Amino acid sequence: MNGTNASEECIFQPRTGFNFFLMDAFMWTLVIEVAVSGFICTIGIIFNVLTITVLFKETTSSRYIFLQALTVSDILFLVCGLICTTMTGLYRCFSDNYILQAYWDWFIISLPYLLPLWFMAQISSTYLVIAITVFRFVAISYPLHAKSLCTVSATRKTVLMIAICSVVYCIPRFFEYSTIDVYEKCDNSTSTELTGTDIMFNVYYSYIYGVGLYFTFQYILPLSMLSVLNFKLIMVVRRSIQDYKHGSPRGTGVTIQVIVVVIVFSICMAPDLYVQILWNFDSDPILRLKFFTISQQFLNISSSTNFIIYFVSGKKFRERFQTLFGYKKLE
Repeated sequence: MNGTNASEECIFQPRTGFNFFLMDAFMWTLVIEVAVSGFICTIGIIFNVLTITVLFKETTSSRYIFLQALTVSDILFLVCGLICTTMTGLYRCFSDNYILQAYWDWFIISLPYLLPLWFMAQISSTYLVIAITVFRFVAISYPLHAKSLCTVSATRKTVLMIAICSVVYCIPRFFEYSTIDVYEKCDNSTSTELTGTDIMFNVYYSYIYGVGLYFTFQYILPLSMLSVLNFKLIMVVRRSIQDYKHGSPRGTGVTIQVIVVVIVFSICMAPDLYVQILWNFDSDPILRLKFFTISQQFLNISSSTNFIIYFVSGKKFRERFQTLFGYKKLE
């Protein structure tokens, strides 16, 4: 017979799956999930809002249309990250706060819809980066064909196709979780909790969609394409600079900008790939969750730093930003 009564069981039952009476778990959540994640997401959202403000009226350039779409996707990703990581971390640390309790009740109900949006934002950002790289490669490698291939109309169709495919691909995610009402013995009340559906625990679904398709379309295919294309872009830029004795040829700055975006994106994607492998083959849940939290910060950085790349390497973007905020020239 168990000597622990119902009230003691309720008091010492960690609702989030962690023993938050341990200081290291509390500090990990407070520092990484709340402070670091919250700072990166907030700064990233501000940077992306500035980017979309600068590019808002740019509708006649293929490159700027791609950047607008990528910025919107990054904002969605960061907002979902702020809700799912930072705010949830706050609740885990300070669950007695009535405001955070109200947030948690809303979060549990919203999570089955937030997670698919998070996945949509991630995969759309991935393929927008690929599209930007492909268009840039065509522009500098096949300049005679670029005018007919890399048009504004083709860019808009590409963005629309990526958005549609991202939504369709992530539709199954909406059916992975559902909410149930659970009776609480502690205070004779009913609470709403999250549970996986039959689809979530279906072996064929897990291996075909959750592992096979996800790894293929989120990691293997994108990283392979970006590695090859970026290598080719670097070689083209290197040859053009060597052939152009006085300075750099026109368009080199834009190409370098794309190269830097791809490098940052690929570096930040690598930890997430490792975590996905760990998640499927390692049985230690605490280790997996800690690595997941770290990898999430790299993805947040990837979605937050494009503004810095555009500002530092893009002369036109920098000039438009300076003109918009009224300090183009201070002479």
